[in-house]
Amino acid sequence: MEGFLRKIYDGFDVSNDIEPTAWREVLRIMNSGAVQGLSESMNPPTHEEGFLRSIRHSNEVFSVFKTHAMGTKMAERLIGEDGKLRSFEEWRKAVAPIARHQVGSWLRTEYDTAVIRAHQAADWIEFEANKDIFPNLQWMPTTSVSPESSHQVFWSKPVILPVDDPFWQEHRPGDRWNCKCSLDATDADVQRLDPQERKEAAKPEHQAQRGLEGNPAYKGLITDKHPYYPESCAKCPFYSSKGIKGWVRKHLSNRVKDCHNCPHVDLKIFQAKLSEQYPLDRWEHTFISDSGGYVVTERLRIKEGKVNSTERKKFIKELETAKVMAKHGFAIVYLGESGRTQGKTYDILLNGISCEIKCFSGKQGGAIEEQLKYAFSSQGAKTVVVRLEERGGRAYDKLTTCLKTQKLLKDKPIYFFWMDTPEELEIFPSREIIKIK
Repeated sequence: MEGFLRKIYDGFDVSNDIEPTAWREVLRIMNSGAVQGLSESMNPPTHEEGFLRSIRHSNEVFSVFKTHAMGTKMAERLIGEDGKLRSFEEWRKAVAPIARHQVGSWLRTEYDTAVIRAHQAADWIEFEANKDIFPNLQWMPTTSVSPESSHQVFWSKPVILPVDDPFWQEHRPGDRWNCKCSLDATDADVQRLDPQERKEAAKPEHQAQRGLEGNPAYKGLITDKHPYYPESCAKCPFYSSKGIKGWVRKHLSNRVKDCHNCPHVDLKIFQAKLSEQYPLDRWEHTFISDSGGYVVTERLRIKEGKVNSTERKKFIKELETAKVMAKHGFAIVYLGESGRTQGKTYDILLNGISCEIKCFSGKQGGAIEEQLKYAFSSQGAKTVVVRLEERGGRAYDKLTTCLKTQKLLKDKPIYFFWMDTPEELEIFPSREIIKIK
């Protein structure tokens, strides 16, 4: 918490970005609760990878919005009643109640809820798998030592209904905070609420509380109706809307909110994970592609690219090339040049593999062979990206010839594209051409 507070006080933009350390800690706790709940189920779905992935993702999304809510509430207290920035110690005292709730009692309740609803989600997978043997579900009494009355109308009867009955979409154990009810698979006869009981069940005190609606096996352990989440896409801090068209889409399109399946939220999760691996004090997160590729640039390299006009031109070309590869789905780490060990002076890591970037004009046929040999023999590259500026000349023919005939280059992995058609990437030695989708 101390590090989180320091970052906010030092100017971290909690209104638009997610502080990765706090996010990861909330996520760790929620995932821990999910693992506990799954392990307590009748038959933990250890091989249901799609189901487990959805549970993990729902926790990631919840942790994004909890971290955002906590950070923005704290940032609101940076300015004192006199209109001046509070000292750090004064501000820390001012946000102490927020911290106590968010990482104390509230987080404990959220953890407990993750345990309960993960258990119920796993049970539901089992109910559906065995409904040919046990077609119905019975609402079992609460195990709470001080039960509330919210679900009593359901377990006191008790309600017994088919697994596929629509009733379970509206009412189910776990749709109230700290609920200790459960379901049990059975072949007993169906038992529905009578008209008077249905009228009672329709009252607000028997409805799902915000964030606990729906089946956790499909809606997530905590849903996007929780108060941490925005009321609509138009009020979402992560919905990027560029230009007038973007503004119209955000505010006037009546877009249906679905935070657990939102590319804008997924991008924030991706950025938070990237910040853990490549902290912003050393790395610039230069480019993130819709393909899943990205470019992170060492800040030392940015500084080197400003030394003079020659270095600037070189930097721009290499960075453009890195972005092209990112658009094709590659993870690019653009490294600084200073202080590198001799024999390890390649430009980038391409999906973790040492890689050199070589840019040629269409007429530079003679230079290609020597430059490629140098990349592999002296710069420590395991692969090379070749960019040709314009068509014509001998460059492409020389490239294909030397890759076939030169012993040092034969069968080496080479990526090639023309700058006027960067969406087409040719891969040697297979000569496969891949296109940006």
